[in-house]
Amino acid sequence: MVETQTGRKVKRLRLDNGTDYKNDPFLQVCQDEGIVRYFTVRDTPQQNGVAERMNRTMLEKVRCMLSNAGLGKEFWAEATGKSATDYDSLNVFGSTAYYHVKESKLDPRAKKVLFLGITDGVKGYRLWCPDIRKIVFSRDVTFDESTMLKYKDSQKDDKTSNTLQQVELEKRPRREIRKPARFDDIAAYALPIADDDVPSTYTEAISNPDGVKWKQAMNEEMQSLHKNRTWKLVTLPKGKKAIGCKWVYAKKEGFPGKNEIRYKARLVAKGYAQKEGIDYNEVFSPIVKHSSIRILLALIAQYDLELVQLDVKTTFLHGDFEEEIYMTQPDGFKVARKENWVCKLAKLLYGLKQSPRHWYKRFDQFMKGQSSLVSTPLASHFKLSAQLSPSTNIEQEYMSQVPYSNAVGSLMYAMVCPRPDISQADNTLGKGVIGYVGSDYAGDLDKRRSTTGYVFTLAGGPISWKSTLQSTVALSTTEAEYMTITEAVKEAIWLQSMVKTLGLVQEHINVYCDSQSAIHLAKNQVYHARTKHIDVRFHFVREIIDEGKICLQKIKTADNPADMMTNVVTATKFEHCLNLINILQV
Repeated sequence: MVETQTGRKVKRLRLDNGTDYKNDPFLQVCQDEGIVRYFTVRDTPQQNGVAERMNRTMLEKVRCMLSNAGLGKEFWAEATGKSATDYDSLNVFGSTAYYHVKESKLDPRAKKVLFLGITDGVKGYRLWCPDIRKIVFSRDVTFDESTMLKYKDSQKDDKTSNTLQQVELEKRPRREIRKPARFDDIAAYALPIADDDVPSTYTEAISNPDGVKWKQAMNEEMQSLHKNRTWKLVTLPKGKKAIGCKWVYAKKEGFPGKNEIRYKARLVAKGYAQKEGIDYNEVFSPIVKHSSIRILLALIAQYDLELVQLDVKTTFLHGDFEEEIYMTQPDGFKVARKENWVCKLAKLLYGLKQSPRHWYKRFDQFMKGQSSLVSTPLASHFKLSAQLSPSTNIEQEYMSQVPYSNAVGSLMYAMVCPRPDISQADNTLGKGVIGYVGSDYAGDLDKRRSTTGYVFTLAGGPISWKSTLQSTVALSTTEAEYMTITEAVKEAIWLQSMVKTLGLVQEHINVYCDSQSAIHLAKNQVYHARTKHIDVRFHFVREIIDEGKICLQKIKTADNPADMMTNVVTATKFEHCLNLINILQV
């Protein structure tokens, strides 16, 4: 059997001193097959450690299975056969099951049994029926693994009943064996632990050992709010409802030995009490993409520019308010004799749903109103002509002292013949945004979908990347690569527009793909029976290529860094892909 199932011949057998291994028939079989027997010394099971350890492991499982199922030792053989089984039949040993029976019209269609496992060579389940005290096999079985059917031996019941007639004792009910509890998610223990020293309410802040510092922080916050005229006290109009507010406290860690810990207090509105259509209308506020930040950092590093970061203090207080909102007075700062009055907000507060939107509108208006665009380096009102040249001797003598021609000549020389060090930088940056795309085929074993992967670089470093399952099932590797190209082209169009606003004009973006058939499909308006089913939205890439915005080129798979975004690669291949896009280990 071993030779048939594995294709390998048995050369040696390690055996114990059991009589069934030393009889003549077994010896004759070993001699005919050319198998050498090795016997262990008596009371030395360690000489046959593999088999002995397997027996111990199986018996440990058998004891647990019998105990969990509430079965006796007579079922040890059944439990042994179930302890090592296939994944396809992973049902709880000894669990309650119901198998289909063919009886008369009015009889039940199922009987309650115990699940014992499966039997080799039988395409069905092995079941123990307590009613007929026999093992049955059935294909149509329904399992109920939440309960266990306790098996009781009738002979033991008879003996027990005779004993109970003589001495009546209360039989303690057996403890119910429940389904083992599952462990909680380990991620729950990875949550950050809050600092116990930071208060959560105004009362805790005042009673805190650092109450004086927290009070000072709240006073600074209130001074800032009053300075910006955030609200004015009024009586609450009829039909209006005031939302609440609360104090939020935090500690800002300073540099060791230089700055002390700063105590911060911020007054926030309870925006969850706002009602849409009454307290606010629109809440959308755009946020920056990570790709935009990476593009900016890439250009700064390439041109050796200075990066300045700023923080706007009490940002939301600078937004223009449009709605009419009333808020209760903050704890600890209620005005005497006006405790029942409310704050009519004139400025935005943290916590309001519309605060981010109004702040962005104010910032956008400022950027558009306070700045002016210059399309050319030279203003239009500067008209240079030969008439402006000096005509008299006095004018010529004066212009000879002005290094105008020298400056223009230097600029022209730098334009035509750049410095060697600048030339290398311009050559690298001249490549601009470069894209690499790739995909696998039906890598998702559940839905059989392919994975889209792409990475874009600027100045040699990655600025945008993506690895995600495709929305539909691709019927070929060409279709999977074609869908990936479409997703990458959409990102490339946005990147081209983004770098243009930063002053880097790039006529087209090179996108590299390692599938020649997908490139041919994208560049040619072909109609084929194998591609007629592809969704129309994926064909827009052809129009983009015809317009010259994207240049699709072939690249070797070994030189495609997008391969690590879609396939499981070796460590060497992964490091090679990282080196291709200049990602270094720190």
